Amino acid sequence: MAWKRMVTGLLSAVLRGAAVLVLGGAAAAQDCPSADEIRAALRVTEVDGTLVVGEASPHGKVMMRLAAFAASPQLVDETRISNPVEFAQALAQDILRPGTPAREAFIPNGQFRGATPEERAATQAAFVAACRESMIALAPKAPFRLMIADQGPLGFYIERESAVQIPRGPNYLRNTHYSDFLVPKGTDDLVETGRYWPMSKAEADALYARLEASAPWGKGRIVQAVAVVEVSEIHPDLRTATVNFVEFALFNHDFSERLHDYGITAAAVPDAPDAPAAPVVADAPQAALLQEGRYATAAEARSRVLELCEGHRDTASRLKCGCVADKAALAWDAQPDLHVYTLLNRAVADSEFDCANPEGRYEAAFDLCRRVHGRDEFVLRLGVEKACHCMAERGTEVGGARAFAYCSTVDDYASRPVAPQVPVSNPVAEGCEAVGAVCSDGTILAGPSPDDGKPMYVAAADGAGYDAGSSGWGPTYQDVGIALCETPEARGGSCATGKANAAFIAGLNAKLKEFNGNYDEYKAVMHCENLVAHEHDDWYLPARDEMESILKGAGSNPDHGLLGGSFYTSSLVTPYHIWVVGLDAGSGVWMMGLGAGENRVRCVRTP
Repeated sequence: MAWKRMVTGLLSAVLRGAAVLVLGGAAAAQDCPSADEIRAALRVTEVDGTLVVGEASPHGKVMMRLAAFAASPQLVDETRISNPVEFAQALAQDILRPGTPAREAFIPNGQFRGATPEERAATQAAFVAACRESMIALAPKAPFRLMIADQGPLGFYIERESAVQIPRGPNYLRNTHYSDFLVPKGTDDLVETGRYWPMSKAEADALYARLEASAPWGKGRIVQAVAVVEVSEIHPDLRTATVNFVEFALFNHDFSERLHDYGITAAAVPDAPDAPAAPVVADAPQAALLQEGRYATAAEARSRVLELCEGHRDTASRLKCGCVADKAALAWDAQPDLHVYTLLNRAVADSEFDCANPEGRYEAAFDLCRRVHGRDEFVLRLGVEKACHCMAERGTEVGGARAFAYCSTVDDYASRPVAPQVPVSNPVAEGCEAVGAVCSDGTILAGPSPDDGKPMYVAAADGAGYDAGSSGWGPTYQDVGIALCETPEARGGSCATGKANAAFIAGLNAKLKEFNGNYDEYKAVMHCENLVAHEHDDWYLPARDEMESILKGAGSNPDHGLLGGSFYTSSLVTPYHIWVVGLDAGSGVWMMGLGAGENRVRCVRTP
C-alpha cells in the first residue's frame, strides 16, 4: 500500500534525524518535552534507584516502553502484543501530557493527527524524530533492576499453615509487567509466591508491630509484595527481555520500609554495619550462630523443609513431602547458605513431576467432597462413599467442576470405566497413486512431506469425527519451548517437522497431566495423538509447511473438506503464536500467526 511505503520512507528520515511535522500540507517544527520534563510529569516510584512497576507506580510501564524503544527505535512500527495499538502511538500517549502544545500538535484525540493514512504516518514520523533524543535519554538501559509489586491488605496469621496471608508475590514473567511490547524470558522455576508466606509466629507478630508503628491511619494493613528482577538484556528483533530473578520481599504501603524477605539468599542481603561479635557459648549448636532460616547441616535443613511442607495442606496433598525434603537436602549440599524458604520453594517447583502424590490428592478431594457436598442430593442418593469416591477419582483426572457435573447425574458409581481398546493394524494404503485420490483404507493421499519426502495421508472428512472441527490449540500464555518457525519465508526445521513437533508437545502435555487433573492442555496436538481412524493410530498434527502442501495437493476437491477451512499446525511463529493455514477458493492458500481463537484440526500420517 502507498501509505505503508510512505511510513517506511518517513521512518528512514527519522533515523537520519529529520524532524518535520506535516499539517494539512504545511510543514511546522514542533519541540518535544525534555527528558526532565517528561520524567516530572510521570507518576513513577523508585526504591533506591530501582524502578517499580505496579499500582503504586502507575507509569512504571511507560519506562519499560522507553527501555524497549531505546534498545531499538525501529520498534515504532510494531504493535502491542495483547491488542493492535502501535508502539509509536503508545509512546506518544505516554510522554505527551494532555493539554500541552506537543500533545495537541501530534496526538490530539488519542491518534496521530491527520485525515488520511499518509498524513497520520507523517505525523508519527515527525513525533519520533522530535522526541527520540528525550525518550532515549530517559529510558532505562539494560542491565537494570525492576521491582514488580502487588499491593494488598496484610492478612492474619494462619496457625495450620504456619504462614501469614499476604498479596501473592507477582509472577514476574507475565507480559503485562513489561509494557505489552516485550515478552519476558527467564530460566528460574519459581516465578511467583503463594498467598501464604511462611514465617514463624514471632516473625508475624513483629511484622504486625512494625506496620502499626510506622503506617498512617488507614494504611496499617496495606503492604507491597514485590518480585525483584534484573532485566539483563533486551532483544528487539525477538521482542523479548531476558529476566533474571533476584528475590521476593515485602514492603510497607509506600516502600519506605522493607518488612520481610521471602527466601532471600545470603549473597543478596545488603551489607550491614559491623556489629560487636556475639559471645560464643562452648557447647552451643552451630545452627544458633547462623542467620535465621539457615542450617548447618543438610539433615537439619531437610527436617525443617519437611515440617513446612507437611504443615501446608495443599502442598502436602499434591506432593510427597519426604520426596520434597530430599530434594531440598540435595539443594543444601550445593548451596548451604540458602534460606529454608528458598530451599522449600525450589524443591516444590522441581517436584511437580517427580514427587506427585496421587493418593494425597485423592484423600484431599474425598475429604473436600464430604465437607462441601455432604448434604447435596446426589450424595444423599448415592451415599457418601460412592459419591465422594466418584468426585475424588474423577476430580484428579478432569478437575472438580467437571467431576461434579458428572457425579451429580449418575445413578451409580463403582470406579472409572476403562475405555475400550480399538484394534489397530496400520495397513498399507493402496490404490491412490494420484495426489488427492482416496486410498483403499479410506485415507486421502496429500502428496510428499516437505520434511522427509514420504507420502502424507490425511483422514477423510466423513463425519466420523476424524476432523476435530472447531477446537482450541492450547495455552498460548506459556512458552512451549519448541524451535520457532518465525517468518513466512522460513523453510525446513520446525516449519516442516510436524511429527517431531507433535511428539515434543505431546511429551510436555503428558507431564502437565500428572498434576493438572489428567487434562489435555494441548487439545489440537492431542486430538491427533489420540486419534484412531481408518485402522491407523499413528496420526499427528502437521507442521505449517506440511499443511500448506496438503491444501495445495488435496484441498481443491470439495469432498475432502479442506476448502474454505483454517487449520491449526504444530509450528509456532513466536512462543505464543501458532501458524494457522487455510485455503480459499479465490485467493488460494494463506497462512498467519494467531495467539488464540478456534480453528479446525486435520490429522496426517506418513508410513
